[in-house]
Amino acid sequence: MLTTALIACTDLEVGTIVPDPPDFRPEPDPVMVVVTPSSDTIVGVGSTASFSAVALGPDDQLLQSATITWRSSNTGVATVGETTGVATAVGSGVAQITAAAGSVQAGAVLVVKPAPDG
Repeated sequence: MLTTALIACTDLEVGTIVPDPPDFRPEPDPVMVVVTPSSDTIVGVGSTASFSAVALGPDDQLLQSATITWRSSNTGVATVGETTGVATAVGSGVAQITAAAGSVQAGAVLVVKPAPDG
């Protein structure tokens, strides 16, 4: 039985190229990234803020397959998940949270205020 399975596998055509359908057009490169919200304020170390972003093409079309990556300008104030857009406060201050898709990027301002004493 195992021999039969191996023989059956060798009968498959390997390397067959399936052409794209005639109306297939690959997505264009992003020309703009839009981040929401454009700013947020959180209080206290460990607090989080969630940002989202979309990449747009030359005709303002939403690019579904664009990969968005995130970074923080000030990791002493906030870190951000590279793929999630969730920023976590690690200190007080201001950080720019940036989303990039291809060669374009946009950002949001995150203000982290100290937690009240008490």
